[in-house]
Amino acid sequence: MKKDFLLIVAIYLLACLGVMPYVKWYVDNPDSLQYINIAHHILDGRLTLAINGYWSPLITWFLAPFILIFNDGIIAFKYLQMAIGIFVIRKWLIF
Repeated sequence: MKKDFLLIVAIYLLACLGVMPYVKWYVDNPDSLQYINIAHHILDGRLTLAINGYWSPLITWFLAPFILIFNDGIIAFKYLQMAIGIFVIRKWLIF
């Protein structure tokens, strides 16, 4: 199973990185921009402004370290989605 996981993740990452130049700045949901904005509030320490009415505060908490690493919210969101995809692949293979 470990070989299968590594092979599938390698194919997944190659596919993601192959598509990345074409979708690098594409945002299909305006909520994504709000999540990025809230993650910036968390990083700046403005926690009172980080309160929102959106359904998923957890994604902003996960997004904050990625913004520190990649310095751009949209690119960080793309890499966070790739990391979530690897987690889902792992759980799918276990299932």
